[in-house]
Amino acid sequence: MNFFFNRVLFVVCITIWSGIAEVVLAQVNVGVNPPGIRWSQINSEDYQIIFPDGRRQDANRVANLLDQILQNDSLTLSYPKIKVPIILQNQTVIPNGFVTIGPWRSEYYLNPPQFQFAGITPWIDMLTIHEYRHVQQVANARTGTAGKFLRVLFGQGGWAFNNRAIMPRWFLEGDAVYAETVYSKGGRGRSPDFEKDYRALRITGLKYDYEKASFRSFKDYIPSHYNLGYHMTTYGRRKFGTDVWDRILQETYSKPGLYRFSKAVREATGYSTKELYGESMSDLDRWWKQQDEQINAIQNTLLTEETPKKYTSYRFPQYLTNDRVVVHKTSLDEIATIYELLDGQEIKLFSPGISLNEHLSLGGSKLAWSEVRFHPRWLGETYSIIRLYDFNTGKLHKISGERKLMAPGLSTDGKQLAAVEVTAQGKVSLVILDSANGQELHRWETRE
Repeated sequence: MNFFFNRVLFVVCITIWSGIAEVVLAQVNVGVNPPGIRWSQINSEDYQIIFPDGRRQDANRVANLLDQILQNDSLTLSYPKIKVPIILQNQTVIPNGFVTIGPWRSEYYLNPPQFQFAGITPWIDMLTIHEYRHVQQVANARTGTAGKFLRVLFGQGGWAFNNRAIMPRWFLEGDAVYAETVYSKGGRGRSPDFEKDYRALRITGLKYDYEKASFRSFKDYIPSHYNLGYHMTTYGRRKFGTDVWDRILQETYSKPGLYRFSKAVREATGYSTKELYGESMSDLDRWWKQQDEQINAIQNTLLTEETPKKYTSYRFPQYLTNDRVVVHKTSLDEIATIYELLDGQEIKLFSPGISLNEHLSLGGSKLAWSEVRFHPRWLGETYSIIRLYDFNTGKLHKISGERKLMAPGLSTDGKQLAAVEVTAQGKVSLVILDSANGQELHRWETRE
């Protein structure tokens, strides 16, 4: 009996350690930023903002926003107060942000996306609201018997494991999207682009079950956990009160055991997690059906296969001629590739490099887009270059060096190209380049 118990205990410990190692090691980066950057900080009892030279204005704005949130938090989410280091990164062109444990910190990638998916909300504001909501969520994983026990044994790794093991991703991201929507005049919750995927699926009768919606699929297109979580958390607040998720979080972490989140959802709402998903989707179905009945759909012509054998995405269509269309195509067994559609046939042209999925621009006989390039040593330093494809010659060209040029737009004759350039200090310029050789012809800097 003791031998069996020891074996079970050994397996459990190995599992926990493996989970903790994965969580911690995945977030450890060595040599992220190049040397020579001078850093400053803003310190308070709730946060430590660490920022590079030239970004003090952004750091002050983050501090002001955090003070507003801390003094006027109306979203009702209790959490143990804990100071969080926030690092403002300005060496990358990739727009992102995250909160992580091991070591405990939040990072904001300051370069804004050129096609703002959160509406009119400034990028720095959305980052601050969204990521600090994660701080509040994750802080709850420190509480309760299990949270305290794991922190004593494994430190921040145990805290991270308790958060990852209990909390579904759809809640973490959906609740944060709700926060960015309520606290700003924009936010993804107000964006038609954010809801269009679920809306299209539901209206056309593609109604997947909770497991598939939550864990997604290699066969069918499923919107992300951001979309799923926003719809479920918003429905929960409307139906059961604005404090419902606070009650669920407190109940989840107050008692040890398996499936604590699902049990807490049932106690607070009377529904299982699957049932709550079904109710939230049914509520959206009624609303979207009413809207759809008021729309006079525009007739369209299908240019691709109606029912492909595997999930395939065609994006950024551009007319090359009246009967030739250029598209960006991806599927489960093919990386992003540019195709030409002609008379029902797909003609493969080339595969571009890693991009920010901004858009394609067609002008004359040329196609332009931007690609990300990584510094060979400093992991946090990236660039955005502009590349061209000439349909007449079938050749690819790079017309910019290691700069931060994004969102290229070709003139109608394809001879000139406009692009946005953002410096590490946050200065934004609109530049005009000669598409033949990349020579800069004009530059307009934006005012503060």
